[in-house]
Amino acid sequence: MPTDHFVEVHQETWFDRVKSSIKGIATGICMFVIAFPVLFLNEHNAAKTAQGLEEGAGSVVHVAADQINSSNEGKLVHLTGNVTVAAPISDPEFGISVKGLKLRRKVEMYQWKEVKKSEKEKNTGGSSTTTTSYDYQREWAPEVIRSNDFRLPSGHQNPTTMPFQTIAVTAENPKVGEFLMDAAVVEKLDKFEPVPIEKETLTQVPAVLRGNLKTSQGMLYWGTSPDAPKIGDLRISFEVVKPDTISVVAKQTQQGLAAYHTTSGTQIALVQTGTVTAETMFQQAQSQNTLVTWFLRLFGWVLMFGGITLVFQPLVILADVIPLVGSFVDFGIRLFAGMVSAVLALVTIALSWVFVRPVAGVLLLTLAFGLFGGMVFLALKKRKAQPALA
Repeated sequence: MPTDHFVEVHQETWFDRVKSSIKGIATGICMFVIAFPVLFLNEHNAAKTAQGLEEGAGSVVHVAADQINSSNEGKLVHLTGNVTVAAPISDPEFGISVKGLKLRRKVEMYQWKEVKKSEKEKNTGGSSTTTTSYDYQREWAPEVIRSNDFRLPSGHQNPTTMPFQTIAVTAENPKVGEFLMDAAVVEKLDKFEPVPIEKETLTQVPAVLRGNLKTSQGMLYWGTSPDAPKIGDLRISFEVVKPDTISVVAKQTQQGLAAYHTTSGTQIALVQTGTVTAETMFQQAQSQNTLVTWFLRLFGWVLMFGGITLVFQPLVILADVIPLVGSFVDFGIRLFAGMVSAVLALVTIALSWVFVRPVAGVLLLTLAFGLFGGMVFLALKKRKAQPALA
């Protein structure tokens, strides 16, 4: 529930809005220009990754986890086995010790948070009124919230540092079967489970810290009372990745398993919990690559669309003398920006594919120019039809 509320009303004249929109042109141009390398490099990297995964899927060798065959040295191998660790892992400050592959300490601090909401309304004559509300509420956060940046910092001050940080500790020399796993393989294992903290667990904590700690809801509590937390109090939880049966696709080395580099430069280190075939692991890696590619495509298009919109924003502000006209102009510019950015994004993507997959690149270029030609044809047709309607 909000503990404080503050409302601010700001009026901006039509002339001030015009000046701000003109300044925004430079930002729009930067966004527009940046969109091209974002789209180009995204496609280039996606194509290289897809090729690398195809190469890996075609050359991977299945091996047994319980013995290391030197004839597979340097090859991309697939294996399924049980993870083992030589000794328990401990938190370096709190001494909490568990048997596992990874131990993660999560630290949260009770702090003030500012929630800002703004509503902008256009007025006749081109001016605008912006109503901004600020709600201040307390919550647990994993990082320090800078209260000096609040609109109303008085009475809502947070500590500037945390006495403890979130960290992760990895067991030494973990193995899957007889194969040692290097950092590139281990980092893929992230199936963390909570480590319940009971009163008996406090005996593992160094005496210098123990006096300031309590247990609450399976966590350590640093403060006065878990039932009535104060700003600056901490709650500290622990999670562990337990030894389990895993499947790995990686490079076999003398020591065990490491990341494999394909001829296209793709790094392959695939790890999944359970018994999973190499074919399934590569299919899922390709799906993940596709998902990331589409996300960055959307991001690049948004950059381009936003850039074009900002460049033409002064026209919208000029037309806002009559709000209805301004809204109509705004819709037209957004429609124009959407179509132009879609064509340019498609051309950029196609040009990138020409370098790695020429056939697909040429097809995309053809589609892009077809869309552009269709847009020009419709615009000319509409323009010729206007005198006849007059």
